[in-house]
Amino acid sequence: MTFARFMDLALTHPEAGYYARAARVLGEGGDFTTAPRNAPAFNRAVAGLLADIAQAADRPVLIIELGAGEGDLAAGVLGFWAETSPSLRSRVGYRLVDLSPGLRGRQSAAVLPFRERGWDVEVAATGGGASRPAADGRYVIILMNEFLDALPVHVVDVTGDRPREAWVRALPSGGGHVPVEEWDSLSPAAEGELRRLFGSIEASALRRLTRDGRIELRPAVGTLLGGWVGRCPDRGLVTFDYGEWFLGPEEERPAEGVPRAREERLAREPPMDRHPPYAETRRGYFRHQLTRDPLTRVGRQDLTADVDFRALDLHGRECGLETVVYTNMAAFLKVMGAGDELERLRLEARCSLEADAEAAVLGALVDGAAMGGAFKLMLQVTA
Repeated sequence: MTFARFMDLALTHPEAGYYARAARVLGEGGDFTTAPRNAPAFNRAVAGLLADIAQAADRPVLIIELGAGEGDLAAGVLGFWAETSPSLRSRVGYRLVDLSPGLRGRQSAAVLPFRERGWDVEVAATGGGASRPAADGRYVIILMNEFLDALPVHVVDVTGDRPREAWVRALPSGGGHVPVEEWDSLSPAAEGELRRLFGSIEASALRRLTRDGRIELRPAVGTLLGGWVGRCPDRGLVTFDYGEWFLGPEEERPAEGVPRAREERLAREPPMDRHPPYAETRRGYFRHQLTRDPLTRVGRQDLTADVDFRALDLHGRECGLETVVYTNMAAFLKVMGAGDELERLRLEARCSLEADAEAAVLGALVDGAAMGGAFKLMLQVTA
C-alpha cells in the first residue's frame, strides 16, 4: 500500500486507528497539545473572527468544526460569545464533528454548559455513513484547527531520473509482521496530484522546487473540500494549521490582510514574501515527544505532516472558493488584540504561575520567528 494509505489506516481505522482508539490525545496522558488548550487568547481571537463573519452574513450561520479535539476551541468560542455577543445565540449554530467516540464524549462534556443555556450546539460523528449536519439554508462556515495536517500524504522522491513514491509492505517477523518502506512507481493518486499542482511529473522539473528531493502530496484535501464544500453557494472555510505556501511553478500571490466587519483590511506583519521549497516533513508524536519514524507504534502515535497552503488554495478554487486571507498566526493574533493580552499576562505573571505559563504559550504564538510564524490562517469563501 502507499504510505498515504498506511497513514490513513494508522490514524482512522475504526478499531485499531489512533484517533478511533484514543480517549485522550491532548495534555497529560496524551501525545501533543494545541493552542485552544493552552492559549485562551487564541480562542477569543477565533471567536472574534467568526463573529465578524456571522455578523456580515445576511442569514443565520452554521459553524461546523471538523476534528474538534476535546472541545476546547468550541467551548472557548461559545464562552467568549456568551460574555460579549449573547445575541449570536439566536443566529449561530455550532456543530463539532469527529470520528473518535472517545473524543466526542469529551467534546460533549465541554459544550454541555452552553447547550443547557440555550445555545444551538451539538456533537456529531463522521465517517461510516454518518450524515453531515444539515445547513437548512444557513451560511456555513467550515472550521478546521490542526485538522488538515492529519490527512494522509503521498511521499514522492524526485532525486532520480523519474519520480518514485513511498510504499509500505508488511514483512513477517517473529510470528507477526512489521511495516517496511519501499520506493516504487507513482500511484494514480500521486501522479494526478503532481499534474494538478505542477503540470508535470518530470523529475528534473520537480526537483528544482524541493530542498531535499521530496514532495508530500495530499489529494485527500480535494476529496474533503468536494464533500464538505462542493460548489454550493454561501460557504466559507477557515483553516488554522502549520505549513507553508510552498514554492510553485509560478509565484501565485494570495490576498493579504485579516478581514473584520465591513470588509476592513488591516495590515499584517511580518510580511511573507518568500515561499519555501518543498521538503519531507512527515513525523509522529508520542507522549509529547517528536518521533521521526512513522512506521513505529502503529495506531499508538499521532502522524502528521505540514500543510501545503498552495494546494489548499488550488483545491479550493476547483470547488468554487476564493482565498481572501492568508497570513501567519502571529499577525492574526496581533490584529485581534493578543499583544495587549500578552502584556497583561506578563504583569500578572509576577505573582501567578498560571499567568506565567499562559504568557509563555501566547508569547510563542505572537512571535513570527517562532510558533506564530509556523502556524497559518487561511480564509476561503465562495467566489
